[in-house]
Amino acid sequence: MNERQRATASVRPRGCVFRGDLWRGGAAEPEPNSVVIIDRAGEIAAVGPAAELPVPADLPSYGGEGSWLGPGLVDAHVHLAFGRLEEMLSGGVVAVRDLGSPLQAGLRWLAAPRGPAVVVAGPILTAAGGYPTNSWGADGFGASVTSPEQAREVVTDLSRAGIQLIKIALEPAVGQPVPSAAITRAVVDAAHEAGIEVVAHALSVEMVERAVAAGVDELAHTPVERLPQPLIDKIAAAGTTVVSTLHALVAYPESAVRENADALVRAGVPIAYGTDFGNEGTRTGAEPRELALLARAGLGMRGAVLAATSRAAGLAGLSRVAGLGSISVASPAYCVVLPTDPFLDPQAWRTPLASAAKGTVWSMNETDNPGVFAPAASTPRGRQQSEDALQQGGGPAVSWASGPMPADGEGLAQANLASSRRDLSAAMIVLLASLPLGALMGLVWERVAPKAHWMVQGGGAVLGELEQSDFIAADGWFAVLGAVVGLLCGTLAFVLFRRRTRFLPIGLAVGGILGSLVAWQLGRALGPGPIDSHRGTPDGSTFDGPLDLRADGVLLSWPIAALLAVLVLTAIFDRE
Repeated sequence: MNERQRATASVRPRGCVFRGDLWRGGAAEPEPNSVVIIDRAGEIAAVGPAAELPVPADLPSYGGEGSWLGPGLVDAHVHLAFGRLEEMLSGGVVAVRDLGSPLQAGLRWLAAPRGPAVVVAGPILTAAGGYPTNSWGADGFGASVTSPEQAREVVTDLSRAGIQLIKIALEPAVGQPVPSAAITRAVVDAAHEAGIEVVAHALSVEMVERAVAAGVDELAHTPVERLPQPLIDKIAAAGTTVVSTLHALVAYPESAVRENADALVRAGVPIAYGTDFGNEGTRTGAEPRELALLARAGLGMRGAVLAATSRAAGLAGLSRVAGLGSISVASPAYCVVLPTDPFLDPQAWRTPLASAAKGTVWSMNETDNPGVFAPAASTPRGRQQSEDALQQGGGPAVSWASGPMPADGEGLAQANLASSRRDLSAAMIVLLASLPLGALMGLVWERVAPKAHWMVQGGGAVLGELEQSDFIAADGWFAVLGAVVGLLCGTLAFVLFRRRTRFLPIGLAVGGILGSLVAWQLGRALGPGPIDSHRGTPDGSTFDGPLDLRADGVLLSWPIAALLAVLVLTAIFDRE
């Protein structure tokens, strides 16, 4: 855990002051050298120029000349089971929306007394055996819907349990089953009748068509398949919001997320900031790379920040949390102090001086953390403040510097175990697939490698003239074939399992060595017999000698080539 993650999350019995050049959010213009006073209830008590607004001298103060003060970021697509909720504040994020988790884990996050505001969708609705229950979401991250009637019952039950929106998965990749159009429509109708909205995971043209026709409120990702203009026009006409997740998807093979983002922005489709935190290559807190991709899609940096503040704050579930996306008096404080202007340097979001959210003030200064706020007057529905956290002057009920909150520990451990199993299964698939490839390589090697020619003389065998080079050529052919097969294995493994890389190098290395051994032994067995088998033949007779390796090091050409392929492809496509 780094220094920023270790810094204490604190709350103040007497309030605090944020100082800097103020941006209130939305269309507001900058207000140089301003202050925001946060009261003991975690609400904004006053906002104004530092020279005109009286500030109690004993209030802890964060920021100052040259600092920037504004609304914190809102991440509209995360998976908290794969990270630490409490670390979001240290990365400039004041609210998150979890779009896929076991029900009980989601309810625990809702009840967390401190930290960023949380909105949860609970388990993802999908077809029986569909995404993500057949992969990373096997342990309670999904719920099967098999008929329109049953889909309505599931939505009703989730709504009564306290879930604030519904997510449905329409992911047909590699032949996975998906909810039918009728089931998708039933989910949307039932959710709207319950007063909640629906977000759809739909990355292909066909599934986006299905989602829009069913009336979903949002798309959880920018689709990866190139969208035709008539479909983009439908999305715009329906007012469907698209959550960006560009950085998580831009490196997918043949991904068209950048082109789609450009076209969606041109068509006026609302785009909101979301990182798909928990996916490969993502990280806790603000993601400047996502903001940069949004800016390049036509929003500009100001538009990108708006997508991550006021636009994201108005999405399903998040719109119920008062104070998000703007700074105004008498609203709960969801704001940050940054060392520099993030419109000029987006990396500033990663290193806030202080962050405020849901009655919690996080700061780098561990000595400024004496106590807790009283509960904020405007607490989002479904959340409760811990009794221990209500005692004025008392320390936080759980120190965030000491590890995950107990409520999250079990779900996080289960998620990590499931992730490890998936990564290990990918490595095993690569390893086992190497064995038949080794057999094929052995067949080819036996056919193409030259064999040394021997002659019988005086009852013994002597090597034909200039045939010593054939031994070297056999090793050379083995090395070349091993390198070709290794490059093929590494490339296929990167394409198929690039999101399951924890044990992939081990699978490639071990599989490459075993495959090389299979090729070597099979080539020897299929080649000419041993020299001794020609004893007794007439002098002057010639025969091909057995096929073998003289340099054992060529057995490593396969695993080395495979690992180099993955390394190069990672440097090209996943260098960030």
